[in-house]
Amino acid sequence: MSLVHPALTPHEQRAWRTYREASRLLMEYVDRRLRHEARIRSAHHTVLVELSEAPGRRLRMTELAACAQMSPSGLSHVVDRLQSFGWVRREACATDRRGQVAVLTDGGLDALARAEPVHIDAIRRVFCGRLTAEQQRELWAIMEELGRGVRSVTAATTAAATEGG
Repeated sequence: MSLVHPALTPHEQRAWRTYREASRLLMEYVDRRLRHEARIRSAHHTVLVELSEAPGRRLRMTELAACAQMSPSGLSHVVDRLQSFGWVRREACATDRRGQVAVLTDGGLDALARAEPVHIDAIRRVFCGRLTAEQQRELWAIMEELGRGVRSVTAATTAAATEGG
């Protein structure tokens, strides 16, 4: 039995494609600014930020991958690169022999401090500066609702797969 799903309405299609395009353009702009002006990739910046905000400037690799929205293998490549710069080091996890912890070094904190003014300016120029405070609050509420919806559907799908498998 196959299910036939109706096509998105023109309104739904426009909303989805506008979101997708704007997200892509925003992320490309921020990455381009960081690469050209701060000599750091956006993915590297994201990892440095996550580590800088973590207790002790350290996170398990699995937790860091989730926070940075990267696959474990993608994060491993990024951490390898950051390690080659001396910005991050890996340590064995004290509670799990198989686990690893990424630790932000002082050099990584310095690199983040140099990149942050570029990052902030880029976000203000093409994101915050384009929206009123009210629009920012509305967008925040919309994105929180979308996040809740995805988490709910994902949890239900995972539960159904667990029960059936």
